[in-house]
Amino acid sequence: MRAAGNTRIYSALVVVGLLALLGCGDEDSPAPAENNAAANNSANNAANNAPNNSANNSANNAAPLACEANATCVGALGAGASCGEDGVCASAITAECPNAYGAWGAEDRVILGSILPTTGDFASIGVPIEQAVRMAVDEFNANGGIGGGGQLAYLSCNSAGNSEQGQRAAMQLASVGAPAIIGPAFSGIYLDVVTLVTRPAGVMVMSPSATSPAITGLDDGGLAWRTVPSDAFQGVAMAARIRDLSDAEGRPLKVLAFGKDDAYGQGLLNAVTNELAGELGDDFFGTIYDNPGEVENPNIPDRVVQALAEIPQPDVVLLLGTNEVVQVLAQVEAQVRSGALTRPRYILSDGGKLPETIAAVQADPTLAAALEITAPASENGSVFSGYNDRFNALYGQNAGVYTANAYDAAYLLGLGLCKVRGDGTPPSGGRLATAMSNLVTGAPTPARPSTISDACTALASGGSVDFDGASGPLNFDLTTGEAPGDASLFDVWERRPGEFEFRTLGRYGSSDGAWSYE
Repeated sequence: MRAAGNTRIYSALVVVGLLALLGCGDEDSPAPAENNAAANNSANNAANNAPNNSANNSANNAAPLACEANATCVGALGAGASCGEDGVCASAITAECPNAYGAWGAEDRVILGSILPTTGDFASIGVPIEQAVRMAVDEFNANGGIGGGGQLAYLSCNSAGNSEQGQRAAMQLASVGAPAIIGPAFSGIYLDVVTLVTRPAGVMVMSPSATSPAITGLDDGGLAWRTVPSDAFQGVAMAARIRDLSDAEGRPLKVLAFGKDDAYGQGLLNAVTNELAGELGDDFFGTIYDNPGEVENPNIPDRVVQALAEIPQPDVVLLLGTNEVVQVLAQVEAQVRSGALTRPRYILSDGGKLPETIAAVQADPTLAAALEITAPASENGSVFSGYNDRFNALYGQNAGVYTANAYDAAYLLGLGLCKVRGDGTPPSGGRLATAMSNLVTGAPTPARPSTISDACTALASGGSVDFDGASGPLNFDLTTGEAPGDASLFDVWERRPGEFEFRTLGRYGSSDGAWSYE
C-alpha cells in the first residue's frame, strides 16, 4: 500500500523501440523440458500431418474422389477432409493450415480454427497454445459435444509470426466455413487479420494473447474478442511495481526501457509512459525505434550500447517484447560482465515469460535474483489447478503462458455453439458473438469436462451460464469483447538443484490498484 503524500522523482526513463514482425499479446516447467516439448511437438505436428498433406497432394493430382459422408473422405485423405455438397472429397489442409484434429469424420460437426505461430522463432509460444485448444476440443467431444450430437473439428493454422501468412490462414478458415478463430496470437497480426479478413468475412476471432490497447477501440463489428486483458492495465501495474521498488530502496530509481516497435510493444511503452510521465516530466522521455525484422537482430548490440550511454547505470531495465528480449538481456549482461555496468533489476513483460528466459537463467543462475516478470493474471484457483493437471497429464509439462486463456477461448466458443445450435440457426461469427451474452450470468460454470454437458443443455434450451475460466472469471464487457483482470508478478527460482521455473510473487488488483506480495 502506498502512503499518501509521497512524491517520487525518477531520474530518467528512455524508451528504446525494437521493431520485429509482430507483437505479443500475455506456465511453468524447467526450460529443457519446455524447449524440448515445443520442438518435439512442432516435429510431431509435422509428422502427424505428413500423411494428410501427402494424401491431399495425391488427391489434387488424381481424379476427384466421390463421397456421401465425411467419414469416407477422412478415411481416404486423413483429418481435415470433408465431403462437399458436390459429392466430392476435399481437404482443408494447406501450407498455412497444416494440422487437423477432432471429429472431422462426424457428419454433424462445426469447424473451429486457430492462427498461432507453431513453427519458427515463436513456436515456444504457439505450440503450447495449440495443445490447450486441442485438449478443450477433445474434452467437448468426449462429453456430449456441442449439443444435438454435434461435434467439434479443429483446423490449426500457422502464422509463423508473419502477418501476410496469418491473413492467408484466416482466408482459408473462412473458406472452409469456420465461424470462429482462436487467435491470432500477436497483436499486430490480430489487428491486420480482423481489419482485412475476418470482419469482412463475418468470422469471429477470440485471441488468448493479443494485448495491445489498440484492440479495444478497433472497428470490428462486434466480432473481435480476447480472453486476456489489455496492456493498458499491465502498464499501470508495471509502473506501480517501479514505485514499490523505489519505496523499498528509499530513493529515486533510474529506469531504462527497451520496447518493441509494434502494436504490443508500443502499447506497453505508452501505458508505462502515461503512468510515470507526471512523476518524471516529459523532458525525461526519449524514443529510439529499430527495425530488426527477426528475433536475432544484429542491431540490438549497438542499440543497447547507445541507450546505456544516454542513461548510464540504470537501476531498473524494462524489457517489453517477446522472444527477442532475451537477446537484449544478453547484451546488457555483456556490459555487466565487462565491468562497465552494475547489474540492474530486470522487469520483463508477459511476452518474455517463456522457456527462453528460463534458459537464460539456467545458463547463468545469478540472474535469477535480478529478474522478474509482470503478466496478466491467468491462474484462477482450483479451476486453473485442474486444468494444469490435465494439461500436464497429456503433454508432460505444466501449462505455458497464454494456454489457459486459449483453453478458455475454446470452451467459450464451444458453449456459444451450444446456444446457437439450440436456437436452430446455422453457426456464424455474428451469432456466436451474440451468444456470449449468455455466458456471463446464470449458474456458475467452471471450465472443466464435467460441466460441459449440463451447460450445453442449459444453453440449448434458452438458459444462461456464468462461465468461470481457468484464466479467470471472464466477465466480459459485451461492447468491447474484453474482460477485466488482475496482473501477476513472477520471478525465476531454483525449484531443485539446476532446475529453474517461474514462481508467483504477487498480484496487482484491478479493484484496489495495489500490489499484494506473497
